[in-house]
Amino acid sequence: MIAALVLFWSIPLAAAAIRRAVVLLATTRYKSAPATDGRLPAVTVVCPCHNESAHAAELVAGLRELEYPRLGVVLVDDGSTDDTSEILAAAVRGCAGWNSVRLEGDGSGKAAAVGAASAFFDPDGVVLVLDADHRLEPDALHRVARYFADPDVAAVTFRHEPRNRDASIVSRFCALESAVSEEVTARGQDALGAAPNLAGVWAARTTALRAYDLGHELADDAVLAGRLKGRIRYAADIRTHHAVPERLHEYVRQHLRWTAGLYASLVTPRRRGFAAWLDASFMRAGYLEHPLAVAGAIGGAVVVSAYHSTLLVLLPVAAWAVVMAAQTVAAMMRERYTGRESVRAVLSLLLVPVDAAVAVWGLVLVLRRRRPAWD
Repeated sequence: MIAALVLFWSIPLAAAAIRRAVVLLATTRYKSAPATDGRLPAVTVVCPCHNESAHAAELVAGLRELEYPRLGVVLVDDGSTDDTSEILAAAVRGCAGWNSVRLEGDGSGKAAAVGAASAFFDPDGVVLVLDADHRLEPDALHRVARYFADPDVAAVTFRHEPRNRDASIVSRFCALESAVSEEVTARGQDALGAAPNLAGVWAARTTALRAYDLGHELADDAVLAGRLKGRIRYAADIRTHHAVPERLHEYVRQHLRWTAGLYASLVTPRRRGFAAWLDASFMRAGYLEHPLAVAGAIGGAVVVSAYHSTLLVLLPVAAWAVVMAAQTVAAMMRERYTGRESVRAVLSLLLVPVDAAVAVWGLVLVLRRRRPAWD
């Protein structure tokens, strides 16, 4: 009876392992957007800022380094209590195409910031949402334009490269997690025609955002990805640089917000057909893979030792672990980890039980309708 229960508990892991294996194999078919000599679309960069006075000057300096002829910038102060508003207002003075907006309240979130900036969008252009702690490379917008040369593309998500990867065991775990999620999962999804998650920094056609209705209270980037009409591409050749959490409490806070958002987005109406919706559901439910793996391994070990059952009871967990290991190795190879960096990254996997606990905690918050704010 107990063995059967453990096997039933492990069935989702077996399904997840198959899905991850398919995505991993598909990465070999990934192709970035080709160069084009076509007309460059107008690009409006929206930067939501909340109490960012310490980093606002660096943000503005990075934006001024962007090399693009049809560029607009909207700096949104999201209810800051420091002098962020004054810094942003001063930054736009004398800069053609630059505007600042102030939202009242105590941090309305990215969705409200995008909605407030919509008055400045080019109706036939592209909107790029840039978090205040992210930095784009100077020629990034030219590469963004290549993806939107395809009229079927509604949105593009980028590679988020941590600039403090080796700062601590927590930052190493975050960097490895990011590399697997983007350089393996998102690459494979793109090759399969599935929709990569719109996380962090992303760009979308103005027409696609207006069709979604900017007045809607977005729950998470994942919800937006599920509701946009059109193809979503992953741009491995466009990198944004940012800092990941270096301390455990920072990691827990960030991932609680992400986890709860992904769980809530499972109710998103599907707009791309059943197969794409199923893949997206597996991806979002994937936050439960770690707790399932930990529980399956512990439960399986108890069954094997206490009841002398066959080791086959652990097969689903073992299959999932092998595929996860293959994805991890593939991600480290794409990011060109050195031997020492690889060893440190593998050691950071000791935080998997913490990640499992956060996943369960996030689910509890959603069930209790106490979802963390999207910031």
